[in-house]
Amino acid sequence: MQFTDLSLNNPTSWSWTFDGGDPSSSDEQTPAITYNNPGTYPVTLTATNNLGSDTKTVNGYIIVIVAGAYCQSHSISNALEWIAQVTIGSFSIYQVNPCILILQV
Repeated sequence: MQFTDLSLNNPTSWSWTFDGGDPSSSDEQTPAITYNNPGTYPVTLTATNNLGSDTKTVNGYIIVIVAGAYCQSHSISNALEWIAQVTIGSFSIYQVNPCILILQV
């Protein structure tokens, strides 16, 4: 999973914490993290610039569930299937056919 910092005011350094992730921390601006175990995990980012730093933690940002539960087909054509009711940040997928987003672990 790729994370991207969208902080304002031109940060010059980053300190990420990924409970349950591998690696569990990073100082990269856009780190790639793997989650191997089911669970709900927070993500913390501290962004720093020449004026100071600010920290934000989002609890429950990552949800990993065991693969096996999947979207049941509602049509005879795959072209008519969509993932529904998924929101990641400000991006949303609107409901067409109810479905659960599954992350393979």
